Amino acid sequence: PYSGQCWEKVTAAREDKSLRPIDQACAYEAPPIDKIAYAGLVKKAPDVVEMLRKMVVGLEPLNESLAWARDNDVQDWEEAAIYYLQNYEDRWKTWVTTEAYERINEALEEASR
Repeated sequence: PYSGQCWEKVTAAREDKSLRPIDQACAYEAPPIDKIAYAGLVKKAPDVVEMLRKMVVGLEPLNESLAWARDNDVQDWEEAAIYYLQNYEDRWKTWVTTEAYERINEALEEASR
C-alpha cells in the first residue's frame, strides 16, 4: 500500500547516497481518475453516463489483466478486455443495467466458443 513515509525515504535517498540501498518497496499513491464525455451523451445515452459514473476498474484487477495479457503474449486488447470481464464479473456487473449485464454475458459466452 501507499506510504508517504516510505516515499520520504526514497526522496531523501535520491539526494543522499548514504541512505541507500533502501530495503522497502513503495507503492504509488492512487491518482484521481477523471471521466469525461460529450455533454450531449447525458440525453443521448443516459445509461452509458450512469455506467461511467459507477465504473471503477480497480488497480489490482487491471494489473492482473495486463499481466495475463503479457504472459500470454496477447496482442489484441479486446482479448484482454474479455479476460477482465470473465474474471471480474463481481466488479463490472454493478456498473451496468440488468439488460446490459445479460447481453454482456451472452457476448462473453459467444467469445469463449
